[in-house]
Parts: sequence; C-alpha cells; structure tokens
Amino acid sequence: MYSSNQEKLLSTLTEEQNAKFEPMQGKHRKPGTGCISKISENLYEGRYTPKFPNGKRVTRNVYAHTLEECEELLSELIKNMKIEIQEEKEKLEITTQKDEMEIKVF
Repeated sequence: MYSSNQEKLLSTLTEEQNAKFEPMQGKHRKPGTGCISKISENLYEGRYTPKFPNGKRVTRNVYAHTLEECEELLSELIKNMKIEIQEEKEKLEITTQKDEMEIKVF
C-alpha cells in the first residue's frame, strides 16, 4: 500500500492535526489597555499612561510574577485611573465655573 516514507508522512500529519490549537498573542495591544513587558524570567511589568484633563501624562506601573496576574492588576489599575481622571475633570469644571461667575460679578 504505502511506502515507509509515506507512512511516516501520514503519521506526522495526523499528529499535527491532533495538536491543540493555541492562538498567538499579537505584538500590539489595543489603545487604552496599557502595556505589559517581561522584565526578567519571573517578573512582569504593566504600565498605563493616560492624559489627565490638565494636559499632563502620568505613568503608573504594576508588577507581578505571572502574566495573568499582571493582566488582572493592570485592568484594576486602569479602572482606578479612569475614576481618578473623572474626579479631576469634575474638579476642573467646578473651578472654571467659579472663575466664570467671578468674572461676571466684576
């Protein structure tokens, strides 16, 4: 039926078909999701740098021993930073409203 070379080829093809599919992670993350870097064999760094309403950029970092743990800490950091930015926007709006009222009074 099959020669020995053909049998080897068929066996390798069936092994490849039975192999578990694992998608490759892309090199670029979506905007607003931060950045994760592998610092050493067992340490990961997550960074997030949003722009505050006053125009300044503030960088915050998280460190973890596993990639999954770093993802969790980074998502928590991003949520907290968005809350902080929203509070800063509200403070900025209140101060501009007060300034406008003072200008109208004079």
